[in-house]
Amino acid sequence: MSDNSAPDIIEALAAEYSRIKGVRRDLRASDRIVEDLRIDSISAIEMLVRVEELLGISIVADPRIAGLSTIGDILELVAVIRSGAEPTAERTA
Repeated sequence: MSDNSAPDIIEALAAEYSRIKGVRRDLRASDRIVEDLRIDSISAIEMLVRVEELLGISIVADPRIAGLSTIGDILELVAVIRSGAEPTAERTA
């Protein structure tokens, strides 16, 4: 993974998903974490920790993770965190 772009982040999430679920799956931004991927909250945190390790940023401590429902939401949050935007109490839809 070279530049930590969205495809690199999705690849890292897919690798962690594979480790957790025991199956390989190509992830899409539209995939819903609970409904489509059947990921529970603990496994979702494990996936976010993998992204933290990859990018050297803090995601899990950010209050905006409560509003994450899709892989695309994760990508958007990563972009906001990397831009230096401050966390807010509520995430707007």
